[in-house]
Formats: sequence, structure tokens, C-alpha cells
Amino acid sequence: MSRPRNVVIALLLLVLIIPGTMFAIGAQDVATTDINKLVTVKELKSAKGATRVAIPGYRVIFTTRSKHTAKAEDWLGGVGGGRSSSGAKATMEVVLGNIDFETFQKIADDSYADFVKRLEATGLEVVPAEAMRATASFQKIKLTPSNSEKPYTKKSRDGKTFFLVAAPSEVPLWFSNWDGDISDQGFNQNNSRAVSEMAKELDAVVLHPILHVDFATLGGSGGKFAKRATVNAKAAIYVNPSYTLFFIQNAKAGSFARINDGIGVEGDPGEFVTADQASNEAFIGGMQKIGIDFGPVKSKKNMVLQTNKDNFQNLATEALTGANEAFKRGIEAARK
Repeated sequence: MSRPRNVVIALLLLVLIIPGTMFAIGAQDVATTDINKLVTVKELKSAKGATRVAIPGYRVIFTTRSKHTAKAEDWLGGVGGGRSSSGAKATMEVVLGNIDFETFQKIADDSYADFVKRLEATGLEVVPAEAMRATASFQKIKLTPSNSEKPYTKKSRDGKTFFLVAAPSEVPLWFSNWDGDISDQGFNQNNSRAVSEMAKELDAVVLHPILHVDFATLGGSGGKFAKRATVNAKAAIYVNPSYTLFFIQNAKAGSFARINDGIGVEGDPGEFVTADQASNEAFIGGMQKIGIDFGPVKSKKNMVLQTNKDNFQNLATEALTGANEAFKRGIEAARK
């Protein structure tokens, strides 16, 4: 018996290779690339003349699951050439597997330490974390509960992407009303006001970046004139521009800068396998330990990245150090 057309097309889901590089710049090239091509430097103008900085927050977002859908409408094949007749649709979800909260925590700790060292290397005085946490303004910040038993997780506004957010051990997790749908603060400006007060209290420029690490790129083909729909995935560790923001606040004003494109690293973080090939029991149990309950992962449409933990940690840390270098260079340019 022949299969329905849409079912045949759906079998094209399991294409796992996209040619080419999935990010615009390698982390190792950030130091020699025109800073204005990397960062919106003009948004860091609050750093002008700065000699002293404080870092009350350093947040690392990790994508843990993401979905992409492509649809083929085949308008040219429709009656009269103006109606959709195919309706073919392809959907793929990619899931980060074989990972634990301790790995996320280590990445956040190492990248935060790297950021501090890079700022100090420019001659900036970095207020020690202990002294910064002891300020009256820091005590006003509403912290976000998060630990290895119940880490902070969120879904994107469209419900297609799941995130886990980690903070370094030296500075607790918190968000402001400017952190978008990743935040737990909504429109509450309490933390933004506390950061402004901190800049005055410490006579320092306050930095609190949020950086987004992704583990795969998803792409698809289809559209109004296509007869087929396909979705493709490739493992790639990179700092994603979508949620990465470099926040800066002085005693008078605050702003944030974006990176202009992805900053990534070449390397093998693990192997993609179909969910039915993965060990579902071990996978689901491991993800539940870090607060992510996805339910059964059985469909062949779901691809699980069986990560090599050491490789994932090293690659993610390297990508983040590239973002740190971009932020540092942006501040250096804005200080002049």
C-alpha cells in the first residue's frame, strides 16, 4: 500500500547535516575583528571615562529543547494557481541530552571568572564580589531561587524553545524588567532601580550581562510555492544573539548592547540520535533532575544530542569567552 504524500514528505525530517558554518565569527577571531561589526558600541556610552566597574549579575541561558516547523503550501499546484493544495509540513524538535546542572554551573563559573580577568587586564578596577554583595543597594535586589535540585527554567513566548538559566557561584541569579520573556520580573522595576542605586553607591559602572548558549541550528525549506517541506539540524555550540544582551548602568543612565551575530566554536559536542534510539528512561530521568520534565520522548521526529559532557563544557566555555572579549572590547571603545 502506498503511503500518503504528507507521510512520505515527513520522512525527510531526519536530515542532520547543514553545510557551512552556523555562526558568523569564531570565538578566537573576536579579538581581531572590527569591534563595531561585533557590538553596538554606541549603546555602551555609559562606560565613557569609567575606571571602576561592578558585576552584580552574570546570567547564562542554555537552550535545552527547541522546535522548528516548515510548511509547503504548493500554491502553483493548487486549483487556478492561487490556492494551497499540498499542506505538507515537517517538524523537528532537538533536545539536549546527557547533561547535568553541575556542568551548566561549571560553565557559568568559568566564563564569569574569565570576564572579570579580561576587564582587569584593561586596567579597570573590578569591585570584589563580596564587597558588592555587601552594599545596601544589592540587598534590595529580588533574587531568583535556583539550585541543583530546582534550577530556573523558562519557555520562549511562542512555546517552541525551553531554557535553563545558570548564574556563577559568586553572584546569585536575578533578573530585571529589561530581560524580556526570560525574566521572572515582568514589568517590575525594583531590580533596575537597585542597580541604578548601586552605580551611585559604589561610584562605579555596573555591568550585568545575559548570554545565550545554543547547541544546535535548525533550518527548513518550504513556502508558498514548494511541494515539499524539510527540516534540518546540526550540532553547533555558539552564543546566540537572540537573548544575549550586554547591560550597563552608570549613576545617571543605563542601556544595553547586542552582539550583531553568533559567536561560536568548531568542535564536536556529541552525536545526534533519534529519540527512539536514545535511552529514554535515562534521558528523561536526567533532565527531570535539573527541573525539566518533557514527558515521553519517543518520536522519531525528536532528535537528542547525546552530549560528551567534557566537550560540551569546553566548547560552551570557549564560545562564552568570545562573547566576554566582545563585551570587554566594546567597553574599551566606549570608555575613550
